[in-house]
Amino acid sequence: MIFLGRLGLVLFVALVSLRCLANGHGEEPSVTPPVKSEIAKPEQTTKPELKTETKPEAKLITKNESKVDKLESKSESEASKALKEAQAKRLYELFNKSFNRTQIAVFCLKDQDCYKPEDEVLKFSEINIKLLQKLEDLVAKNDIYAMYYRGLIAYERGLDYKDRASYIRDRDFISTANILNVYGNIQFRDARKYFQVPANAKHTEACKYLGEIYAKGYGVTRNPETAMGHFYCAALQYLKEGKNLNAELILKNMTETGIPNDARTVDIYAKIHGKAK
Repeated sequence: MIFLGRLGLVLFVALVSLRCLANGHGEEPSVTPPVKSEIAKPEQTTKPELKTETKPEAKLITKNESKVDKLESKSESEASKALKEAQAKRLYELFNKSFNRTQIAVFCLKDQDCYKPEDEVLKFSEINIKLLQKLEDLVAKNDIYAMYYRGLIAYERGLDYKDRASYIRDRDFISTANILNVYGNIQFRDARKYFQVPANAKHTEACKYLGEIYAKGYGVTRNPETAMGHFYCAALQYLKEGKNLNAELILKNMTETGIPNDARTVDIYAKIHGKAK
C-alpha cells in the first residue's frame, strides 16, 4: 500500500513538472482572444455643389449682345422696308414717264408730221400695262408701299380726268365731260381702295389723300367726319417726322371740312404752336 501511495505521488509531481515545462512558467497561461484589426474606412465626403455665378462682365456682354441682335434685326427690317418702298416708287416713276409719252403720242395722232404715232401709242400703252401689273403683283403680297403707289397712280389719273372735264364749256361736248368725270370717279374709287391699308398702318401720304377724297367727295359721297379722321392721322405723322409746314397745310384742310371747334383740329394747332399739354 505504501508502495502504491509513493508511486501515485511520483506520477503527480511528474505531471506538474511537465505542465510547467510546456508553459515555460509556473503560472497557467492566460488565453487572450485575438483582437480583430479593424481597417479604418475612409470617410465619405460629399462634395459641395458649385454654384455657377454669372460675372457682371458676362451679364453685361450677354445684355449687349442681345441689344446688338435686336438692332441688327431692326436694321434689317428697316432695310427691307426701304427696299420695298424704293422698288414701288421706281415702278410708279416709270409708269408716269411712260404714261406721259403715251399722252404725247395720242396728241401726235392729229399731227401729220409725227412719225408713226399709232405705233408709239401702242408701245407705251403696253409698257403701262406691264408696269401696273408688276405693282399689282406686289399689292397681292400685301406690300403697303406698292398699295400706296398704285393708289397714287389712280388718284392722279382721277385728277387728270376731272381737270380735263372742267375745261369743257361747250354744250356740244358736255357728254364728253360727263364721260371724263365718270372715268375720274372710277380712278378715285380705286385710289380709295389702295390707300386704305397703308392709311390703317399710318402711312402719312395715304392718310392725306384719303382725307382729300372724303373731304371733296372724289368718287364717294362727301364725308367730313371721315375726312377729319384721315387728316388728323396725316398731321400727327407729319409732326412726328418734324415736317411742321406740312402739318400746317393739313391743319388748313381740317378747318375747311366744316366741323367747327373739333378737338382734333385744336390738338394739332396746339402741337404745331407748342401749346400742347
